[in-house]
Amino acid sequence: MPISTSMDIAKSDGQDITKLLNFNNELLVFKNNDLVVIDCSGVDEIIKDTFYGKGIYSGGQCVATADAVYFCNKNGFYVYNGESVTDISINKFTSIHWKKNIYSNNTRLLYD
Repeated sequence: MPISTSMDIAKSDGQDITKLLNFNNELLVFKNNDLVVIDCSGVDEIIKDTFYGKGIYSGGQCVATADAVYFCNKNGFYVYNGESVTDISINKFTSIHWKKNIYSNNTRLLYD
């Protein structure tokens, strides 16, 4: 019997994968609603963490720097540092202002 090289990430959850991103020794799997972090540093890949509600609508809503990954969705603007996800829009925008005046499905992040 052949060895399986596949990994189920919340099978049948109805979410599409919107972006795959390599960050350090991890593969970040952005889906419509959730972010799944896969640790690829060992012999076998393992799911390190799942951040519910931290998915993105499109690949343009995510950008990687040398030290962190920044992304946004309808709920806020976030940074992933390799350990945790932090909402960096807190105390900067109200959720109503963010949803009505800043965020849209066409929002794109740029890094220079």
